[in-house]
Amino acid sequence: MGAMLVVAGCSSSVEETTPPGRVLQDVSYVHYGGVAPLDLVVLLDTRGRDVDGALRSSIVAAVRAYARDRTTYGGIPWLASPVDIRFFAIDAANARTLRPAAPIAEWREEDATSAAAEAFATQVEEAIARASDVAGSAGVVAALHDASGAIMHRDDRERVFVIATTADDPGAPDGFDPILRANGSASAVVVVPGRDSATCDSIATPRLAAWASKNLVEISPACRAVLLPLPSSEIMLPCYVRRPIRCRVRALVPVGTPCEQTRGWRTPQRSTPVLDPDYAGLTACEVARLEGQAAAACSNGTMQSNSSESGWCMPNAIKWCSNMVPRVVGRAAPPWATIETACELE
Repeated sequence: MGAMLVVAGCSSSVEETTPPGRVLQDVSYVHYGGVAPLDLVVLLDTRGRDVDGALRSSIVAAVRAYARDRTTYGGIPWLASPVDIRFFAIDAANARTLRPAAPIAEWREEDATSAAAEAFATQVEEAIARASDVAGSAGVVAALHDASGAIMHRDDRERVFVIATTADDPGAPDGFDPILRANGSASAVVVVPGRDSATCDSIATPRLAAWASKNLVEISPACRAVLLPLPSSEIMLPCYVRRPIRCRVRALVPVGTPCEQTRGWRTPQRSTPVLDPDYAGLTACEVARLEGQAAAACSNGTMQSNSSESGWCMPNAIKWCSNMVPRVVGRAAPPWATIETACELE
């Protein structure tokens, strides 16, 4: 019966059975965590034929859309998540001699904000506009390998390559590409000019198409909205099907972790066992319910990301949900804690 809110982590829900005439209790376990740190690499090989800038504009629009989505979900700003993105713009002509490559823009925040997202997108736009129109001598796939080697890779970071080219690559290999297929944390998309403005068909790139098909890479014409193969927070609608009457929110943390008041936590007066056996043995800290102006700002979604208030509140109803799941804000839901929400429903 109960709905769940899942933010880039594991979640489960336990629904207690109740006799007729009694309330239903919904218990959900949520891990609030951001997506993996990301290196976004744009490889440009425009060969002087991106006359109207369509190729560059399509990439900028895609990055801007992704940055915007990292600060809201369905128009709800308080479903933003931590962000750690490094952006690289590499000319295919220079990829072979580039050692090492330095990020042109970086975006790191504990809670992604619209202002930082806009600043990041603007830096990306300026960097792509400065890229030259000189062709890479060895082809874009070879340049991809050079670019990959020029970027210091860490296992905890995902890599996404955006290959922007105005021509086919006769030297593209036929087999699996070790850069993409041997590394599960790397993915790519190829952006090419549209051949026909009416149908938005892409130009013919048979060798690149064969390479892309073999390596699960999409080829996207610039005249369409380019979808970057970027990681995103996995979120489900935070909604109950019945009205919550009373709720309790707890942070389940490793044994020995203190229930810090600065996180809006407190040691419970009595111990209530955790229903889900997956979380048995963890220490349970009660999360305090916000009051006054802090509760109002939390409920209507206007609380600033740098607010010192931590705790939980009941969000106001929105168009597609009258019975919202409790919202946990501030430092009350660190990535290493599991948030247990237990609500009695009508």
